[in-house]
Amino acid sequence: MKRHPRLLITSAGLAAILAVLFSRTTGIHFDELNYMILAHYQPTGDAVRTGKPFAFYLLNYAVVHAVPAWTGGLRPVSLHLFYATLCVYSLAWLAARATETIGQFAWLFAALLCGPFFVFNTTQVMMETAVLPMLTLAVAAVIDLDRRGPVRQATALLFVAATLAILFKETAAAAVVILFVVFWPRLGRRLWPLALALVVGFGVQKVMLAVIQASGSENYGGLSTLLDVNALTLHAKLTGQYLSMWMFYVWPVTLLAVGVLYARGLFRDPYERTLLYLGGLSLVATIGIQLASNFALARYAYPSVWLGVIAFALLLMRGPRWLAALSIALYVFPIANMWRADPFRFSLWPPLVANEAHYSSYAILPGVPNLGWLAFAGSRRENMCILLARERAVGPEWLQRYFERVTVAPRFFDESQIADFSRCEGPKAILRKQHQETYACGPECPKGLFSQRACSATENRFISPGQILTNLTCLP
Repeated sequence: MKRHPRLLITSAGLAAILAVLFSRTTGIHFDELNYMILAHYQPTGDAVRTGKPFAFYLLNYAVVHAVPAWTGGLRPVSLHLFYATLCVYSLAWLAARATETIGQFAWLFAALLCGPFFVFNTTQVMMETAVLPMLTLAVAAVIDLDRRGPVRQATALLFVAATLAILFKETAAAAVVILFVVFWPRLGRRLWPLALALVVGFGVQKVMLAVIQASGSENYGGLSTLLDVNALTLHAKLTGQYLSMWMFYVWPVTLLAVGVLYARGLFRDPYERTLLYLGGLSLVATIGIQLASNFALARYAYPSVWLGVIAFALLLMRGPRWLAALSIALYVFPIANMWRADPFRFSLWPPLVANEAHYSSYAILPGVPNLGWLAFAGSRRENMCILLARERAVGPEWLQRYFERVTVAPRFFDESQIADFSRCEGPKAILRKQHQETYACGPECPKGLFSQRACSATENRFISPGQILTNLTCLP
């Protein structure tokens, strides 16, 4: 390892991300839950019904089925492990192509890896999680072409990465267009892989959906929404929230530092100016995607936001190291805030992100490190006896589907079967997600019987502000 310091730094970064992954207590979003379950038995996912990107589901299916069953609890979390590893090593590749020395590599790698955007998105399984490493590799390839001239490896990587990003989610196209526009004055025709990726990505997407006979796609927005005056007026009201979300992820300290450095005469080099344009267009695209979307979901803009995060991190590295150190050190506040108990969890994050990701009816098993428990539960995930509340419950079928796929031969009971649950032999779990104004944890989960316990009340801000949902999770 001493002979390969970049590999050592990268491995340390991966260990840090995995530590977050296994200890994270923010719950599993419904979409993430759906992707995890479908990967076990359906290679097309729900693409046939919804028209969503088939390539993403196919990759998930391949990853899960490449992991043997004897790995136990690691198989259900194999998607998280795969994407976390892919994201970290793609980031290391970018840092290696964009820097000259080991010190520069370490600082840039840390600035991007420790940021809220990377930590949050690499420790879950969403379509944006698959897009993220592809865009990272695409940016690395563009920088390679800019700094080292025509390179066959960089050209091939640029085409493959950009095409896969679009195949995993169409919103990545905005980021691909931004890269093309910003670097065209410097690279010109050498950017043909990006133009080809746009054509091939959307073309292959249509062919794949036609092959599986997808019935159609929900209208998520587009040019028609952007041209709709009534819709535009409504969406414009959210512009401030998207702006604050972009600033939060790019990081206010980084933005302030870059602004001060610019005022002091830095960034006069054409390459540095290009990075400034990249960061600026990232913001423009973020607002544009918000205006063109039929759903106010922050994650639709994440591919474009990621380019802004990268651009300003690269600019920050051109200044004094103490500025970079200060920016990185202050990441600890929003990152640590992810582990606070409700209603203070994500209180330092933009409401647009917090409400979508956590304060909704969609998050299951909040309050416990569910992925860490699953990965290392061993025999405790076999023949489980699960008491699953159904009275005034929210999505009990989601919890049942989840445990049916990630555990071995579970048995389920409801409130009318308390006696049967008590007599059931096997590791016991109690799960409640219910509509309730007041809540009490009570004596249901004695510490001696359960290794993980959490009881909280979460406001359903995303779907129905003011509505309180009680979450009780007790795992053996």
